[in-house]
Amino acid sequence: MARGGSLVSIQNVHRGVDLLTAIRNRYADSSADENVFVINSKAVELFGMQSTSQKQSNVFELRHIVLESCSVAGPPPETCPLFRRCVSLNLFNNLLQRWEDVRKILVYFPRLRELVLRKNRMDAAGVGEAWSDVKCLTDLILSDCGLTSESISNVLRYLPGLRTLYAVGNRFSHFFVPEVADSLLNLDIRDNPIRCLSNITGNLSKLEKLSVVNCDIERIVIETGRFPSLTTLNIKDNVISDWDSINKLQLLPKLTVLYINCENLQCIQGISTHEVIIAKLPRLVDLNRFIISAIERHSAEVRFLDKYFQDKE
Repeated sequence: MARGGSLVSIQNVHRGVDLLTAIRNRYADSSADENVFVINSKAVELFGMQSTSQKQSNVFELRHIVLESCSVAGPPPETCPLFRRCVSLNLFNNLLQRWEDVRKILVYFPRLRELVLRKNRMDAAGVGEAWSDVKCLTDLILSDCGLTSESISNVLRYLPGLRTLYAVGNRFSHFFVPEVADSLLNLDIRDNPIRCLSNITGNLSKLEKLSVVNCDIERIVIETGRFPSLTTLNIKDNVISDWDSINKLQLLPKLTVLYINCENLQCIQGISTHEVIIAKLPRLVDLNRFIISAIERHSAEVRFLDKYFQDKE
């Protein structure tokens, strides 16, 4: 009979702390003694550190708050003043679960522009109305939260003013942008098994930047008019091996920046895959972080025509 393992009394399970407690633990518990170090039996005070600690001790004046792995499990108490100056809040790897708690937290940050919720195991987000009391939030990081596409779509309904969304590593196979999310410009859904760009649907009319790195995509399929505003596409770490997929990128009328692995594409001797991609996509100005000069483009187009369209006798 197995006897290994250990048991923890339920009374001893750490249930986390509220946000205000975590902020004070992180920023307001500094003492003057913490700024004094002993070197060769002599006390040395770090210049300027006391004033820095004093500035941080007024937590309601902080502009950027980072609470990584601080066991945050809920919003501040109702009597908590507002964090009126804070514009970014990083809650990476905490104990948040309920979306209602996230909404309550946001109420205390009226000027917040960026919220990081990565590695909080969030509950499913149900259908609901827009959070009218959240005015300024534009960037949201929901990576590694175990969320379905439906949940993330509902979050976009809560926060229709979002301009940037990171939803990396949530293991969903399709993604839908609701009609109300008409401010979304940047979308990063890398490390999800999307498999095809046609599995990204909904209101994509203003989307400018899309990252589908490592999404198990083998062929590029794009419907006409699907991404009318897309300027930047990152499709690295997908095995794209057919030139017809590159031809499909011509259906993106504003595409100027492309990140793609070229080693799986084969071309005839005497011309590189880099040159063929440049020749096939006349609006491209940046390929894998190399700016395409006018001379390089002209050379690629001439070589492409010479190699693929020369008269055969």
